Amino acid sequence: MRILIYQNPDAGHERPRPDTLIETLQREGHEVEWRNIKEHRLADPDTGPLDLVVAVGGDGSVGRTARQLIGGDLPIAVLPMGTANNLANILDAGAHDLAKRIAAWDLVPFDAGTLEGCGEPDWFFEGLGLGAFADTAARLTKEARSAPPQPSREAELARDLDELTRTVRGQRPVEVEVSLDGRTIHTGLLLLEILNISRLGPGVELTAGVDPSDGHLDVVLVEESHREQLVAYLEALKGTSVPPSPFSALRTTSVRVRAADPVCLHIDGRSEPVRAPVDLKVGIRHHAVRFLGGPAS
Repeated sequence: MRILIYQNPDAGHERPRPDTLIETLQREGHEVEWRNIKEHRLADPDTGPLDLVVAVGGDGSVGRTARQLIGGDLPIAVLPMGTANNLANILDAGAHDLAKRIAAWDLVPFDAGTLEGCGEPDWFFEGLGLGAFADTAARLTKEARSAPPQPSREAELARDLDELTRTVRGQRPVEVEVSLDGRTIHTGLLLLEILNISRLGPGVELTAGVDPSDGHLDVVLVEESHREQLVAYLEALKGTSVPPSPFSALRTTSVRVRAADPVCLHIDGRSEPVRAPVDLKVGIRHHAVRFLGGPAS
């Protein structure tokens, strides 16, 4: 099998050496190449015919890989080396050896969310939203440019969860108009999340039952009246027993979000300011890419 190791060499606290990955797969009889995800695109002329791309890094690296393969047949294996690794957890990828997953060859179709109204049309695989999580992510991204790195993945996840909780406590509601399935909701939100998977940011499961292969989006609206409920849930996630999420979702295939004031939007793990007036159109592309899941996926 012809395999490309597509790696972000700067991702993660424990970074695998490319030569070790290559040697491991070559011992299984595969032809293997390595490319730096920041320096090469999969459409570059020097990228030969492939049977599999292995995205090595965090959720950002997985998304960056998947965006280049939307609508094609080339599958993606995930080797999680980031902090939250939400996509890998959904795919059961981190719990199984890469060579064993390749041998099992269990392909999982995966939807991609679509976004219009924020510059060029965009895609997302985890989710997008505005409010507390988007504002927290933007602030942490800015601080990371000058702050020393966290000593471990666990420390970084704990810091992120603490910061999200602190933001929720003082979050000013964002006045929005949300339209879906012929219904329009005018409300002030602490958090709006349009999800393709159930996990958000530092591994927070905001709602249960999200299926990234069902051709639907799951929309969670957290209003001012639910502030203490959200804070209590985030605090509970810091304990050893993880409670179920208290929030339900509205399931749909398209969403329109309008706001009179500018907002900060997160698109997967990337933060993007949106100037007023905000008018976002969000949809879904069913089975846009294929991932290699765990043997039991």
